[in-house]
Amino acid sequence: MTERRKFDLVKKLGEFEIRKYHPCVMADVAVNSGYQNAGNIGFRPLATYISQNQIAMTAPVVLEEKSADSWVVSFVMPAEKKLADLPIPKNSKVSLRQAPEHYAAALSFSGHTSSNKVVEKEKALRNLLA
Repeated sequence: MTERRKFDLVKKLGEFEIRKYHPCVMADVAVNSGYQNAGNIGFRPLATYISQNQIAMTAPVVLEEKSADSWVVSFVMPAEKKLADLPIPKNSKVSLRQAPEHYAAALSFSGHTSSNKVVEKEKALRNLLA
């Protein structure tokens, strides 16, 4: 089974959850593209990094919008990996960082993700939070 980013469930409120995510190490690639292509463009160098270094794949793959047509695609490193333990990426597009503990509201959904679906689910989550 694929390892998922560790979190503590703080509270379940109907359809969504408040989660406290544990600190972790992330491997990132900055991508200048629209949402539809950003994940595919960023995935390949990240997948190459973990496969070359025999690092297990984890979930989820994170896409974070920085500005219009600018995204950071990230893989969460396995929980036992520390920043100092990981090899320096050979590809200069891949960078490693320590992600701090943080709280987040989460609304789970499955299936193929599109920019329209993300906007729809974000709107639903914001309505539930309000």
